This record gives sequence, C-alpha cells and structure tokens, in this order.
Amino acid sequence: MAQSIRALSNKLDRMNHDINQGFMSVSHRLESVEKRLEAMEARMNTMEARMAGMESRGAGMEVPMDNMEMEGSMLGGPVL
Repeated sequence: MAQSIRALSNKLDRMNHDINQGFMSVSHRLESVEKRLEAMEARMNTMEARMAGMESRGAGMEVPMDNMEMEGSMLGGPVL
C-alpha cells in the first residue's frame, strides 16, 4: 500500500514538473510574441509619422485632374 502511494506521489510530482515546464515554455513564447508586437507597433508608428509628414509636405502640390483635357496620346505631335 505504501509503495503504491509513493509511486502515485512520484507520478504526480513528475506531472507537476512537466506541467510547470510547459507553462514556462508557453510563457517564454508569449513574451517573445509580445516583444515582436511591440517592435511592429513602433515601426507602424514611425511609418505613420513619415506618411503624415509626406502628406503635409505634398498638400500644396496636388493638382485636380478633372479639368485637365488631354487631346490625343502623350506621345502625340507637340510632346515629341
């Protein structure tokens, strides 16, 4: 009886150890994913700032295309 209780106790200890190891592995992977997401967020914020800067610089240079009439192709007479 005592031997079977010891065997059961050892099994439970091994299971506990394996479960803890699994949780530690999952925890490390989640930390890695969080770091990667933070790095991606930082890159996205940088890209958004760059795009906003480009938009603000180019705001006065935009030309409406609806009133531009093009007769013939771009490779027509006066162009060449």
